[in-house]
Amino acid sequence: MVSLVITVNLCLRKITHCRIGNPIWLFLLLSAGCSSIPQTLDTNVFYRRDLPICEASFGCFEGIAVLPQKDFYKFNLSPKGEAEIDLFVATTAHRNDTFEPTSSGWLFWKKKNSYEYLYKPNRELEADGDNTLVFQTFEKAKGRHSWAIVLFLSDKLQLPYTLYCNGYTTEAVGVSGCQSKTGLKQGVKFKERVMIVADAGCPVMEKINGLYEWPIGYKQCGYTFRGGDSDKKGTLMTVGYKGELVRELK
Repeated sequence: MVSLVITVNLCLRKITHCRIGNPIWLFLLLSAGCSSIPQTLDTNVFYRRDLPICEASFGCFEGIAVLPQKDFYKFNLSPKGEAEIDLFVATTAHRNDTFEPTSSGWLFWKKKNSYEYLYKPNRELEADGDNTLVFQTFEKAKGRHSWAIVLFLSDKLQLPYTLYCNGYTTEAVGVSGCQSKTGLKQGVKFKERVMIVADAGCPVMEKINGLYEWPIGYKQCGYTFRGGDSDKKGTLMTVGYKGELVRELK
């Protein structure tokens, strides 16, 4: 097991049974009560996907996004807390791009806390309606790694449904994503009878009063829907996490 360490500044705010005659002693006591306590991060734990991403045509998202198809995407990724990007990785089922940004420019020094990635899907392989783009950024010094997932709409997936995820309601057409803490119940509703197939090992959806409910599974799970009347298809990716990372270190 490999552990990563980041620093969380914690201060003692409660002082009991103290009699202080000089204000300077109070100041010194409060100063001594502040310490840097390391928080150990387990790399075997699946953490919440919270990398902020912006796409030039569609705006900004955090952690997970569903975007319309187009020939070319321009992404800007900026990890929280101004974390440095020492290694950037972009992955689909058909590619794995890795880059190590440099902090030195030709004339000016520049920070490594953002990265621009240009993505042109391969129309023979990455435009079949079953393509997922995963971003990862890694920081050497403080270990504030970040992740994000991008799903894409498809002409082949047109089944409409209502998704109830993590307290929010989304009217989806064909493709959607849901991220929440592992084990929390989510819901999905259809306008017609459907057949639902879950990935192996993923929680099964149970129909209760017209609403399909299920506890979100650990890590990534995929669900495929097929309308019994329209024969239209749809998909849902769920992301279940167990941990969250501290991003602001000051």
